[in-house]
Amino acid sequence: MGESIVIKNVKVKTKIFVGFSIILIMMFLATIGAFFNFNCIEKSTDRVSKDVIPIGNIMSQISSELINEESGVRGYIASDGDNRFLESYDSSEENIQKDIKNIKNYYYVDGNLAITIKNEVIPNIQVIDNYFRDQINLVKLGKIQIARDRLQDGKVYMDDYKYVYTKLSNMINEITNNAWTQTKNAGSRAKWIMGIIFLISIAASIFAAMKISNKIVLRLDKCVDSLGQIADGNLIVEPIKIEEKDEIGELATSINIMAQNLKNIVRLVLNVSNEVTEASEELYNNAHQLNDTVGHVNDAIIKVAEGAENQSKSSGEASAVVEQISASSEEVAANSQEVANAASNASSAAKKGSDVILQAVSQMESIKNSTEIVKDSVEKLNRDSMAIGEIVNTISDIADQTNLLALNASIEAARAGEQGKGFSVVAEEVRELAEESGESADKIAKLIQQVKENIQGATVSMKSSMDNVNDGTKVVNNAGNSFNEILKLVNDVSLQIQSTSETLQQLAEGSEQIVLNVETIDRISKDTASQSQTVSGETEELYAFMEEITSSSQNLANLSEQLKRAVNKFKI
Repeated sequence: MGESIVIKNVKVKTKIFVGFSIILIMMFLATIGAFFNFNCIEKSTDRVSKDVIPIGNIMSQISSELINEESGVRGYIASDGDNRFLESYDSSEENIQKDIKNIKNYYYVDGNLAITIKNEVIPNIQVIDNYFRDQINLVKLGKIQIARDRLQDGKVYMDDYKYVYTKLSNMINEITNNAWTQTKNAGSRAKWIMGIIFLISIAASIFAAMKISNKIVLRLDKCVDSLGQIADGNLIVEPIKIEEKDEIGELATSINIMAQNLKNIVRLVLNVSNEVTEASEELYNNAHQLNDTVGHVNDAIIKVAEGAENQSKSSGEASAVVEQISASSEEVAANSQEVANAASNASSAAKKGSDVILQAVSQMESIKNSTEIVKDSVEKLNRDSMAIGEIVNTISDIADQTNLLALNASIEAARAGEQGKGFSVVAEEVRELAEESGESADKIAKLIQQVKENIQGATVSMKSSMDNVNDGTKVVNNAGNSFNEILKLVNDVSLQIQSTSETLQQLAEGSEQIVLNVETIDRISKDTASQSQTVSGETEELYAFMEEITSSSQNLANLSEQLKRAVNKFKI
């Protein structure tokens, strides 16, 4: 029971993966079996090609070398000891020894083969080799006839070797045939193993595919059937019962939940549509009541208009008061004219004073500029003086060096005598220093001239500054006189202003209340007009809005009916 629950909870992806894994494992086993058999074939082939065949080749070489030895010995005997026939013998004997040494390396191939080589092949070769040496020694001793009489013995020894060689060849052939048989058997086993596993894999694949596909298709058919009924509006469909908890089981659970949720949504929509219908009817009735209210608002607007007319009358009364204020304003205007004349005179005097002040400022600016020029001239004079000092120092140094070089040249010339011409270099340096001294002297002359010019410029600037100062003094005096006149005129204006102030005070007391009344009336009139326009506009907007509400309530009722018809298609 526990294993069944575990299998039911396995995902579809896992089931498919397990099925393919089993097939892959079987294919892996087939590959291992084939690899094992192919390895056996490879070992058998390697044994034949690398071990057995080399033994046969070595034995064939030994047989050929023995025949060459026999031919050489026979020729040596027949020629009564011609050493040329021994050359082939010696070469073959050396090769045979090498072959015997090599063949010992293959004793590991087969025990019987090693025993035959060790106990039969090699001893026979040694017997034949000893026979050939005895024959050669007999010829060398002059016993040629005895050697010829023993030639038949050599044939016997060679026949014995051929017998052993044939025996060894048969053993090699037997080993080769056994290896070939093993190779064929391994190939056959590999074919059978791969064929059997291939057939089992096909059968397992077909079984797994049918089992998994049938399991998936049957459960998917249930899901598709349930979804089809839901699409047709049948929400009372039976819940899908699938015990497995894989992806299809989760799909079935989701379909069941979706059907229940749709059923709840449809019920909710039906309830809401009924409530919307009732609300739309109530909204329609409220719209009619609101239209009546709009009529009352229109009446209020008419009353507001009457209030605006009364306010207009108050504005007329305020206009009469304003006429009285106008009469008093004429007297104020006369006094104001005199004040204006006095103010004009004061303005002219002030203008003169302003001009004088501007002139004073200009003169003071000129004085400032002149002072700056004097300052610059003095600074330049200072710099030139410093340059003169540097040049004087240079001239002093050059003079010292010139004196020293002249002294050295005199001393060297006195010592050298006729060879004093070699000190021409010293004389040349003296000449160059003399030229530098001349140039420095010229610079000093120029700088002195510039200093003189700067001093003259400073003198002129100072004189100009003095003149400007004198002019500035005169201007300041004129400014003082002008401001005295301005003071007198300002006193006259003050008397006129005092008289005007008393009149204006009386006028202000009488007109203050009037101004307040006019402002109040004006504000009320404007507010009333603005409110009337606003209320009128809002009334029109309210009427239009009520029309929209009426239309919307009707549309809402229609939509509610359509929603009911759409929801009634579902069976809950």
